[in-house]
Amino acid sequence: MYSEREAKYFKQLEKKQQLVINYYNEAIKNPKFREYLSAFRLDTQNVFLKEYAQFKAEFELEGNKYFKLKQTKDLQFHKTAEEMLWHIQQKKLFDLQCLWRAEQIQIEQIKIADDFKYWSADIKRCPFIDPITEQEAELLQQFVSSLSFEKPLFNYYNWQNYDDFAEEHKGDREILSMPEWYHFYNMHRGTESLMILPDIRGKKEEHYQQTAIRYRVTVSPHKQTPESELEKEEDAALHINENEEYDQDDPPPYQPEKIIAPGDKRTFLGRSIDNEINDFINLFEDDKLKSIHQIRQRLNHRERQGQPFDNYRLQQAMNLLLDAGDDYPIDAYYDWRQAVLNLANKFERENIAKAIPIVYQQYKFRMESGIAPFLTKIEKEDILKKKENNKFDRELILQGRKLLNEPLDFNF
Repeated sequence: MYSEREAKYFKQLEKKQQLVINYYNEAIKNPKFREYLSAFRLDTQNVFLKEYAQFKAEFELEGNKYFKLKQTKDLQFHKTAEEMLWHIQQKKLFDLQCLWRAEQIQIEQIKIADDFKYWSADIKRCPFIDPITEQEAELLQQFVSSLSFEKPLFNYYNWQNYDDFAEEHKGDREILSMPEWYHFYNMHRGTESLMILPDIRGKKEEHYQQTAIRYRVTVSPHKQTPESELEKEEDAALHINENEEYDQDDPPPYQPEKIIAPGDKRTFLGRSIDNEINDFINLFEDDKLKSIHQIRQRLNHRERQGQPFDNYRLQQAMNLLLDAGDDYPIDAYYDWRQAVLNLANKFERENIAKAIPIVYQQYKFRMESGIAPFLTKIEKEDILKKKENNKFDRELILQGRKLLNEPLDFNF
C-alpha cells in the first residue's frame, strides 16, 4: 500500500506522462511545426519534439509554482524592509528599559525586567511604544544605505539583552554584542546617555532572586533534581565492572583510556598532522610517503586558505546579482570573492532602502485603519515561550520578597 503522499506523487506522474503523449501527438500533426523542423536533421526532430512535449506538460502541471517563486523573489526586498521596520520599535523599547531600570518611569504592562523580553517577542502589538514616525523610517533608510549595514548581521534576535549591552558599553566585554542599528540610532538621536543610567531596578530583582535561590539550596541541599537523577542513571549505565564476565564471542566492553601518569613531566606528544606527525614521517618514512604527505599538506593548506569565505554565502551573493542586470559594475578589490560579496551587499542595501518608504506607508495605513499586525507561527511560539519564562522569574522574585517579609507584589 502506498502512503497518501506516494499515491499523490504517482497520480501526478501518470498525468504528466499522458500530457507528454498528447502534446507530442499534437506537435507531429501540426503543419507549421513540420515546416519549421524540416530545416533540421531528421534524427534530431523527434528528440526535440519529445523535449518540447515534456516542457509543456511540466508547465501545465507546475506553472503556478514558478509564478509564485518569481513573486517571492520580486518581493524579497519588500519583505526584508517590512521586518526591519519593527527594529525601530525594538530600539525604542530598549530605551524605555534603560529608563525603567533607572526608576525614572513606570510602565503599567511592565512588572519585572524580563517583561521587556516578552514585549520584544510581541513587539508588533506592544501597547506602550509610540507608533513609528516618518523621521524614524527615514533614519532606518539611512542606516540600511550606509556601509554599517550587512543583512546577515542585522538578523538579530536578542534585542533587549540589557546586561550584555551594558557590559559592552562599559568596555567589560571582549565580544561586541549590541546591534549596529542601536549605535547608529544613538549617534543620530542622542540616546547613548541612557546606557549610563544606574540599573536600580535590576539590582533589586537580583537581590530577591538570589534570596530565593539560596533558600532553595539551603532547605534541600541533598535533594536530587530530575536532571541530576538522570545524570546518575547515565553514569551507572556507563560504569564498567572490570570483574564482570562476558561471553567470549562478544566484543569486550568499551573502557575509557586511563590517565596513568598525571605526574609525568616529559613533553606532551600531540597528534597534529602539521607538527608532530609531520616530524615523525620525515624521520622514519621513505621518500614516496614523504612526497605524498607534502602533496597532502599543500592541498590542505589551500582548503584552509579558503575557509574565511563562506562558499554558501558567496553562491547566494552571485545568485542575488543575477537580478542586478548587466549594467551593474563591480568595484576593484584585491580579492574577487570579497568584491562579489561587497557588490551583492551594495545591491541589497539599495533595494531594501528603496522599499522602506513603501512598507512604512503600508504600516501607517494599517495603524490608521486599526488592522491588527500579522504574526507568524514562529512569532506566536516565541511569545508563548517568553510568557512561560516570565512566569518562573516572577515566582522567584515573589518568593524572595516573602522570605524577606515584604509584600507579595512588584512595587519595590
